[in-house]
Amino acid sequence: MAIRSRLRRRLCTEAGFGLIELMVAIVMTMVVFLAVSNWWGISYRNQDDIGNRVEILAEARAGLEYMTRELRQAQVSAPGAGATSEWVDLYLPNNNELVRFDCSEGTECRRLAAPPGGTLAPSHDPLIANVEGASFNRAEFRYIEIELVLDIPDRDQAIVLTDGVHLRNGQGT
Repeated sequence: MAIRSRLRRRLCTEAGFGLIELMVAIVMTMVVFLAVSNWWGISYRNQDDIGNRVEILAEARAGLEYMTRELRQAQVSAPGAGATSEWVDLYLPNNNELVRFDCSEGTECRRLAAPPGGTLAPSHDPLIANVEGASFNRAEFRYIEIELVLDIPDRDQAIVLTDGVHLRNGQGT
């Protein structure tokens, strides 16, 4: 019985949370919840933006890799040494095909192809889209530097991809 009376006395003397403490706790919980939900919303919105940039960059890198692979196999006829252009002509001896990579439209790079002596015809889809600018710089006789400036929608700053190709086949005129 002594334990019961001591327990009852102790419960009667303890005061719980008052209304003020409870309201302060609710307000603090709401502030933390709003901060976390705001942070989550920002990261959710940025996820789409980052996904779009990654997709554009991946497609551009794949197109640039395709260009460099064909340039390594080709005999390049233009631009000449020391020249910079938005396009490059080449001859693929393995395929007996004339090819032009043309980025002069300002929004995309296309691969045009024809048999020797034929008329260059564009491929159906652009090789690289979202191109703001491009240059093929023939810095040396057997080396071409490629620079692509990619326009990322809703972004102020463009992304620049560069690559260089040492020509393997033929003289390259």
